[in-house]
Amino acid sequence: MHGLGSSAAMALARESPDNRTPVYCDGTAMVAMAAGSRLICLNNVPMEIELTKEPLRVGRSVQPLPVWQQLIPDEATRNTISRIHFEVVRQGGAFLLRNLSAQGTLVNGSTVEEVILKNGDIISMGQVGSEYGNRPALQFKVHLCEDLIAKASFSVRLWWLLPGANGTGPTVLNKQLLAGPSGAVRVGRAMQPIEFWQTLVPDESLRNAISREHFDVCPTADGVMLINRSIAGTLHNGVLVQHQTRVNSGDVLAIPLHNQPKEPPIVQFRLECAAIPDPDFEDGAAPRLLGAKAGSVDAALSPKEKEAADVVKIAVDALPPPFSLECVAARGAEGRDLEQLPMASRVLAASFSQVELSVGSSHQSGDFWEMLLKDPALRTQILPLHFRLEMAQLSDGPMLILDAHAATELNGKLVEGKAPVLQNDLISIAGTTNGLTDDVPLVCFRVNSALHRVSKDALAIGSQPGVQPMLEAGGSLRTRVVVCGSLLLVGGALLLSEASIGARSKTWAGVILERTSRFYGSPSQLAAASLNLQEGTPDASDSPAKATPAPVASPLPPPLPVPAPPLLPAPAPEASAPAAAPSGALKSCLAFVHIPKAAGSNVEGVIARAFGYNQVVENPGDCISMRKIEKVVRFWGMCDDRLQCESKKHCGWSGADCCYVNKSFVPPPTPNKGVDRCSFWHFPPAWDAQLAKGYSEDCDSFCVVREPLSRFLSHWRWRHFSKPSDCSPEVLEKYTQEKLGQAREDALLEDCHFTPQVYYAFQNGDHRAPRICRHIIKLEHLDAEFAPLMAQYNLEKVHLGKGKSRSSKKCDIVPTDATLKLIKDFYAEDYKAFGYE
Repeated sequence: MHGLGSSAAMALARESPDNRTPVYCDGTAMVAMAAGSRLICLNNVPMEIELTKEPLRVGRSVQPLPVWQQLIPDEATRNTISRIHFEVVRQGGAFLLRNLSAQGTLVNGSTVEEVILKNGDIISMGQVGSEYGNRPALQFKVHLCEDLIAKASFSVRLWWLLPGANGTGPTVLNKQLLAGPSGAVRVGRAMQPIEFWQTLVPDESLRNAISREHFDVCPTADGVMLINRSIAGTLHNGVLVQHQTRVNSGDVLAIPLHNQPKEPPIVQFRLECAAIPDPDFEDGAAPRLLGAKAGSVDAALSPKEKEAADVVKIAVDALPPPFSLECVAARGAEGRDLEQLPMASRVLAASFSQVELSVGSSHQSGDFWEMLLKDPALRTQILPLHFRLEMAQLSDGPMLILDAHAATELNGKLVEGKAPVLQNDLISIAGTTNGLTDDVPLVCFRVNSALHRVSKDALAIGSQPGVQPMLEAGGSLRTRVVVCGSLLLVGGALLLSEASIGARSKTWAGVILERTSRFYGSPSQLAAASLNLQEGTPDASDSPAKATPAPVASPLPPPLPVPAPPLLPAPAPEASAPAAAPSGALKSCLAFVHIPKAAGSNVEGVIARAFGYNQVVENPGDCISMRKIEKVVRFWGMCDDRLQCESKKHCGWSGADCCYVNKSFVPPPTPNKGVDRCSFWHFPPAWDAQLAKGYSEDCDSFCVVREPLSRFLSHWRWRHFSKPSDCSPEVLEKYTQEKLGQAREDALLEDCHFTPQVYYAFQNGDHRAPRICRHIIKLEHLDAEFAPLMAQYNLEKVHLGKGKSRSSKKCDIVPTDATLKLIKDFYAEDYKAFGYE
C-alpha cells in the first residue's frame, strides 16, 4: 500500500482547529497514539484520524483536494462525497456522529442522522459502482481507547406500560425489549418482529405512525442516553425529545403521535437499567470465521465456557440487508439522473428484524417518490400498496416471494398473487391511463439479494461438524441458527453465505461466537429448525445432537365443525328453478357480498364516498380513516368489520386478514402456496358458516353476479394479458386450460378470482338451497336496479356513479370453441343459477 505522503499528511493536519485533530497518513506504520481513539481508514490507503474533544468534520471542502485525489482518484466517485459529509463531536463520555450530507452517512450499513459511536463501528460514505452493485467509496473503522470503553456496562430493559384507566397509574405488562450484544436497544417498527407490534398496537394506522427506527437507548461511560431517530420525536417522562438526553432507571419513554405530543402516546415503556460487570472478552482477538469447525473453536475456549449454553450474539443492526430493491428506471428520468441520487433515495433495503419490503405510497415517504418521479401527475398513480417482497421457506430452501397487490410487473409481465423472485429480477410499478396499463412502467426496481435458493444436497452436513447456537435479536426473541461451512441458516428460513456478507474479509460484522458445540443433522432436521417466540426461552433440549427438532407447524387451521363442500359441484340433476328470494320484512341494514371481478371494488367504494370518504379504498388501513368519518353505517367488503370466519388471521397482504380453510376441504388445499386462504371479503361464504352468518344475521345482503365468460376474461385482461401478441384466441385457450386446470385442484386460486359465483350467493353453492344474498343483481342490470335497492334500505345517498375499469388492456377476440366449452363446463352451475346462456 502507498501512503499519502508527508505534504498531504500535513495538509490534513491543518484542517482541524489549532491542529488538535491531526490526521496521520504514514505508509509504514500507524502513527496515532496506541491508547488514542481514532478512525481507521479501511480503503487501500493507510490513514488514521485521531479523535479529540474538538469536533472533527470530514468532507470534500474540509480536507484539501490533493488529499481526496489520493484517497479517491476517480472524480465521479469523489463527487459522491459531500462538501461537509459528517462530523464527530464529543458528548460526555462518548463520541456522537452527525450526518451533514444529503447523500447520507452509514454506520454499520444503516443510514443514520445521529448516533453514538461504539468501538468497532464501520462508518461508510459515498458510493462507487462494481459488478456486485454499489459499495461505499470510503470507510472508516472506529477504534476507541480503553478509557472510553466502560469496564462496567449497563443491562438495559424496556417494559411495556399499559396506560391506566380513571386516573390510575400505568400497568407494567410482561412484554419487554432487552439490550442486544452492543448493550443498546433500538426501538422501531422495522426493528422488532411484526408480531411484537401487533400485540402492543393492534391499530394498524397507529402502528404505521411509529418510525421504522424510532429511538435508541445507549449505555455510555457516563450513563444511559436516549437518542431520538424519528421526526415525530420521543417522549421522556412526558417531555418531547428531538435529539438526545440522559435517562435513568424508572424513566418512562413513549412514542407520540406526530405533531400531537400532548395526546396519549401510541405506546410507552418503563426503562430498567443497572450496571453489570463486562464479559471477559479477549481484547484484540481476531474475528472468528463463520462455519469454523467445532473442534478448532472448542480448542480456543476455556473449560468454563464449554460448560455453558451455545450462544451466538449477532448485532442485527450491523448486518447487511438480506435483500434490497434498487430503482434502475423511472419515467421521466435519465439513467444518469438516478445514478447521481444518494443510495437512500433510490434503494429500499430489508432488515433482519423484519425480512420483508412493502412498496407503495403508504410505506415510503412522499420525498422518496418525489426524488424518483418529478411529475406530480405520475406520483398520484402510486397506490398505497403495490407489492410486498418477503421470505418464504420452500422445500428446497428459502426463496424471495413477490406478493403483488396492484399494477405490478415481474420482468415485464403483470403478476397476480405471489411469484418467486431471483437475483437481478426486475419488479416494476405499472402506470395506467384511462384504466389501461401503460407500456412504460412508472418505476422499475432491480432485486439485490443475499438469499440463495439451494438444493438439499447443499445442506447435507451429516459428516461435517458445524455449530448450532442461538440467535439473540434484541434479547426478547430467540431463533434457531445453524452454521455449516460457509452457510448460515437462521430460523429455518434465512440462508446466507460468507461471500454475500463480506466477500473479501470473509467475516461477519457484529458476530461474536462466544460458545460452540458439535452438531450433526440431516437436511430435514435443518429445514425443521423453527422460530421460538417464547420470550427469552431457549429450546428445551440442552444437547442438539440428542434433540429431535419440532416439525414445522402446518399453516392450516383446525378442522371446521362441518366439512366444507367441494369446489366443483357434482353432475347436475334435472334442472330446477333457483331458490326464490327470502320473503318477509326487510332488515334494518344492508351488507354486500363481494364477488371478485363482478364490480365488487366499485360497489365497495360508493358507500364510502356517500358517507364522506373521498379517497380510493385500496387497503384495510383506509377503513380506519373511514370509521373516523362515519361510525354508524355498515361499510362493505374489506371495510366490513362485522365479518368473521372460522379461522381469520393476518395473511400479510396489505395488513389484511384472510379466511383459511380446513384440511377436510375438498379438494384439499395445497400448503405453502397461498391457496389455503383468501382475503376475508373475497372468501365464499358457502364455505364458512360463521362468515355466512355475518352477512345475514343482522342485515340483508346483496351481491352482483356476472356472465361467467365475461368475468373470466376480465380477470385475464387485468392480471395476465400484458402485450399485444397475447391478444389471440390460441393464447387465451392455452391460458384457460392452464388456469381452470389449476382451479380444479386449488379451490382458492389467486384470491378466489376463479371461484364459481354460486358459492357466494347460495348455501352449499347449490342454487336450489336457501340464499346467502337476499338480493342478486346481474352486472348487466346494475345501473337500473341499484338505486331502487338502496332506496329500500334508506341509502338514497349511495349513488353508483361511474366505475373505473381495472382491466389492463382491451382485447376484442372471439374465443375458440374449446375455450367456450372449458368455461361452460367449469361454470355450469353459474350459468344455470343466474340464467345466463
